[in-house]
Amino acid sequence: MSTRHTQGPWEALPEEGDRAYIRVRGTRLGSRYKIANVLTPVYEGVHEREAEETRANASLIAAAPDLLEALKWTASALQSAARDGDAHELDVIRMEDGAEKKIAEILDMADAALGKAKRATA
Repeated sequence: MSTRHTQGPWEALPEEGDRAYIRVRGTRLGSRYKIANVLTPVYEGVHEREAEETRANASLIAAAPDLLEALKWTASALQSAARDGDAHELDVIRMEDGAEKKIAEILDMADAALGKAKRATA
């Protein structure tokens, strides 16, 4: 996948009292610096849960380049394991929370997410 987005790593900067948003910025020299401003709820009576959600959203955006890279490697490893016979596409992987998915389903999810990322960078 050719990369047209700002190269990682990205970081969510600390909140600033004079801004109604959390800034997400790239950290690599020579790349675009500004990634996103995640709006923070500033209306009267705002619940702390909304501010926490905003911080979590900013952190997730900042992790996007790392998640994309990890997903590419994971999908490649699963495809290789299925091809080499170390894993079958119908084998089930169980997550720590008890959720289960077949390798074929995981690869479909990975392909869909990678396709979404490719469309966004095309």
